[in-house]
Amino acid sequence: MTVTRRHFDGMSMASIYISSDAYQRFESGPVQDVVIRDNVFERSAGPVIWFDPTNREVVPGQPMHRNVLIEDNRFDMAGGALAAGRSVRDPTFRSNHVRRHA
Repeated sequence: MTVTRRHFDGMSMASIYISSDAYQRFESGPVQDVVIRDNVFERSAGPVIWFDPTNREVVPGQPMHRNVLIEDNRFDMAGGALAAGRSVRDPTFRSNHVRRHA
């Protein structure tokens, strides 16, 4: 999955929401090889990127999502976290620009 050269402005929820609906609807599954690159996130409330698998049990050593690269993005944030979630193996953050303001 690749998200590149997009402009997210004033999102009141996560700009990028990655789930894995393994509990209720079975609409999506785990992701691997995710690239989030060269995007602009302005006036974000946070978390900007949210990994939120709905499975009730997490198997130790077997994360739901793997190989996530978040690179060369610009984050202009009013508060909150840049990324949040669970069951993600070693996300890589590289060359991002983060500006926080009131």
